[in-house]
Amino acid sequence: MIAKQTRGSAGSCPRMVDYALREKGLKHPDEKANIVVQNGCYGSHAEIKEQMKMAMELNKGKCQSPMFHAIFSLAENERLTKDQELALAEKLVKEFKLENSIVLGVKHASSENKDHYHFIVCLPPIDGKATPNMFKSKIRLMEIARSCELEFGLKQVETPKIGIDPKQRLRNNARFEKARQDLGKALIGTKSMLEFVAKMNGVGYSLRKGRGLGIVEDKTGIYYKASDLGLSLQKIEKIIAFNKIQEKQYENPAFRMDSIYQQKMSSPSNGNTTKSQELSSFNIIETLLNHIGKTMQAEDFYGGSISLSETEEEKLKKLKRKRGIRR
Repeated sequence: MIAKQTRGSAGSCPRMVDYALREKGLKHPDEKANIVVQNGCYGSHAEIKEQMKMAMELNKGKCQSPMFHAIFSLAENERLTKDQELALAEKLVKEFKLENSIVLGVKHASSENKDHYHFIVCLPPIDGKATPNMFKSKIRLMEIARSCELEFGLKQVETPKIGIDPKQRLRNNARFEKARQDLGKALIGTKSMLEFVAKMNGVGYSLRKGRGLGIVEDKTGIYYKASDLGLSLQKIEKIIAFNKIQEKQYENPAFRMDSIYQQKMSSPSNGNTTKSQELSSFNIIETLLNHIGKTMQAEDFYGGSISLSETEEEKLKKLKRKRGIRR
């Protein structure tokens, strides 16, 4: 689902309503307009325009661009049920707090074109109170689209870059959080890289190794860096090595990482396992990493074969190379 927006003056609102409620499409004559939702407006085409015009005049000067237009486009051959259409409208109204504003939702459907939805909003509220906050409206519309993709089983689209930090853009994404939790679960009780790769493949991810570790979602082709998900390749190797050490050194299952996970999942606070508990795997991984760093040295993790931190001698050699000193 792709989300877009436009803003306009009070004078552009009637023209936008004419466009949304037109009888025939401009490029596709068989395209039909069906009203999905009406909030604060009713009646015929002309009556809806008059009601929006009155609302604009009553609240003149409260908003520089009082007309807000949101567009949601589906992928080819995708359709929403009536309940899903109402859920989409509800998400929009709830996100921007438009309960007291005039909202007109229209669906454009055609056999030759992809289904898409127009939501025309008269921002100044009917009750004369404060205008809704539209700060970062582009990002918020994209978040609505991402949540609808997951909830309705639609084709998942990557959030485009719109001038914000890429890591922050990913972390605002529900799909990013799912990948993060899947990565955490795949490391629980894992004692080799081959086992880790098999677990990730089993939940729908492919792995690419370069200087770091790349994770590709098979269904959508979306690429994540493991470090962006919170676990770099070095940390992943560290956890796997820890599992091996624990298996060799401790016969007590209480020291096993998967036992720690099971203990967390069966918390005595309540008898049932909740969804939040099921998604707590990454928190367990982070807690374990802190525990590892406090209780064991780097040589213990890898048997001295790999060092996790530079020695003083290596730092001195690097400094000399940087300054051009050969010896």
